[in-house]
Amino acid sequence: MVNQIILVGRLSSEIKINDKNEQEFLLSVARKDKDGNEEYQTDIIPCISRFTNYSTIESQLKLNTLIGLKGRIEMIDNQ
Repeated sequence: MVNQIILVGRLSSEIKINDKNEQEFLLSVARKDKDGNEEYQTDIIPCISRFTNYSTIESQLKLNTLIGLKGRIEMIDNQ
């Protein structure tokens, strides 16, 4: 089995560096179908990037920038 996902959405938070030197941010991804009010619903997905060149990410990605991500899903147990 392959654990692979591609997301396209807008950066909905500032990029923060955590204690493991990873980039954390929120991605707003629009759903395919409209709701009863003829508006698209969005899902806010927390993301962690292990991309090592943070200065490139920081200089090119600003709040509300449309981006595409390719990666895998990991569930984190915060208990």
